[in-house]
Amino acid sequence: MLKADSLLLSVHEVRAALGSRVRLEPPKNGASSPHAGDFIKGAAADSAFRQFAGTIQVGEGTRPVSVSEMALIFDSKEKATHTFDQVAAVAHLRAQLNGSDVAVETVTAPSGLISYWGFVHKDEAIVVLTLDTLDPHRVSVSDLRTLASATAKRLEAAAARP
Repeated sequence: MLKADSLLLSVHEVRAALGSRVRLEPPKNGASSPHAGDFIKGAAADSAFRQFAGTIQVGEGTRPVSVSEMALIFDSKEKATHTFDQVAAVAHLRAQLNGSDVAVETVTAPSGLISYWGFVHKDEAIVVLTLDTLDPHRVSVSDLRTLASATAKRLEAAAARP
């Protein structure tokens, strides 16, 4: 049976995807967020959440960066597809990547925070990725694509297991 926590990337995989310019730390006190877990229990049969915080080198200084991932396993492919389609309908980009459907959205806060959102869907699973930065010239949507590609490969491998 597919488990949500098996779909999350490790800190090492996220570091590899983003390269050596980004320094990330594993989550403190485990991988779960009690608030995220409470929110998604009603929608998914299984879920997992993980967040990494760190910095990116900018000149002589650093700027904060964070990566979050939330895996949702639904009780049917139809429910997962319907949920993904609802999200993808308003996303600014929708594509296929390594056998998964992907939708991408970018949100800019008045404070200058740029949040790239990626939704990766295959069968009964959806993984939601966020990449947050204050420096979109150094961390961009192409970095989110790299994370989404690694996640899609993880979903493809999970789907191939009996």
